[in-house]
Amino acid sequence: MTLDDGSSVLASRVLPLVRARPELGMRFLKRLAEDLDKSDQSRLGYVTMSVRARLAELLVSLRDDFGSVDEAGDLVLELPLARQDLAASIGARPESISRAIRELEEDSVARFSGRFVTVPDLDALLDAAGAA
Repeated sequence: MTLDDGSSVLASRVLPLVRARPELGMRFLKRLAEDLDKSDQSRLGYVTMSVRARLAELLVSLRDDFGSVDEAGDLVLELPLARQDLAASIGARPESISRAIRELEEDSVARFSGRFVTVPDLDALLDAAGAA
């Protein structure tokens, strides 16, 4: 049995273990099924969210890797994606992203300038994402 993407080495180590201890294989399959179910539930919830909420959630998820705090104490994100790519990543059209950005700015949740987003109140962003 061979798996794609160089996983044959992993398979050569894991398969004998699973054959010797089938309960490990069953635990692995159970965990995999649970993870897939969580993923499906998350995806279903995600598609029912508004574009504004999806964008806010994306911004929240980017804060650890692409965020810093400026001298005023505001969160500043340097977006790793162009707006068109942002739209694609949350399943929205670029026009919808533009509207969502305008809404977040009008509500003083975030200020957008090129690839930089300034968030003066993280709680407001979390509320916009539906996470608070």
